[in-house]
Amino acid sequence: MKKVNPRHRPATVADVKAAYKLGRQESIEFAIAISCLAAKDVFGPDVEKMQQFHDKYEANVKCILDGSIKYADVLETLKNEYDLELEFR
Repeated sequence: MKKVNPRHRPATVADVKAAYKLGRQESIEFAIAISCLAAKDVFGPDVEKMQQFHDKYEANVKCILDGSIKYADVLETLKNEYDLELEFR
């Protein structure tokens, strides 16, 4: 017979939702940090410009998360208004 840890409790739906929310938040924060690092390395903006970039990036992400804009809309806008097609491999 397989031993069972008496302290182990199965994850509840609430546990899974909380873990999903935390993971999503951490991945967004990581993406923002990576983007700031790349922008700083490539363009070398001053602290004020970096803060503006961070704030705008964060605002756009929040709009995507709350459903105000969709990811596909962002890609379409980049293509139509800036002639920039992003391709992820």
